[in-house]
Amino acid sequence: MDWIQEKPKISAFKLTLTLLLVCVIVAGALGAVDAVTRGTIADNKQKAYNEAQRHIFPDATFTALDGTAEGDIAEICLVTAAAGDGQLGDKLGYTVRVAPAGRNGPIDMLVGVDMAGKVVKVEVLSSSENADGAKTSQESFLTQYAGKSSGLALGDGQGNTIQGVTSGTISSRAVTAGVNTALQGIADLSRGEEIDNEPEMVASSVPTVNPTGGETP
Repeated sequence: MDWIQEKPKISAFKLTLTLLLVCVIVAGALGAVDAVTRGTIADNKQKAYNEAQRHIFPDATFTALDGTAEGDIAEICLVTAAAGDGQLGDKLGYTVRVAPAGRNGPIDMLVGVDMAGKVVKVEVLSSSENADGAKTSQESFLTQYAGKSSGLALGDGQGNTIQGVTSGTISSRAVTAGVNTALQGIADLSRGEEIDNEPEMVASSVPTVNPTGGETP
């Protein structure tokens, strides 16, 4: 049986090294795909955010305000009329990005508020709510908020109440809470601006009378 050749043996070291190299290559490829996917998702979210801003305030300029991210508020932008040449026009209002907790997770939404503190429009950017709760993302539901101010609650839709979606009460409450949060955020911001703009007290130049007689300069 000399004609039968014995198959060469692969050492354990070579086999381990080969498997290690394969794992490194696969991990690198998956990491690259994940990085590209994450970048694409982030770009799409930013695009949706920018489009929602323009839906609420067409032909306007949006300036993100520093230090406004707190709690459910992700960002507040000052909205001004487009003036051209890099200049800011008259103030039109604000957009507030909030993420209240819904039934199946955060509801990413954008609330437009005018300078009088009333809702201009509400846009839902993304939501994981179920079939009935998902109806809170529809314009037919969101248009109820236009023109309303803080202290909103579910009700019959009259006055400062919102008529919730049937079988979607939790989602309806979440969106309403998000709008209230946005309105309160603008109220707090406006209050802070009023304090910052208050004139400083100037010492009076009128002389006071010294109890022992004469005037004190």
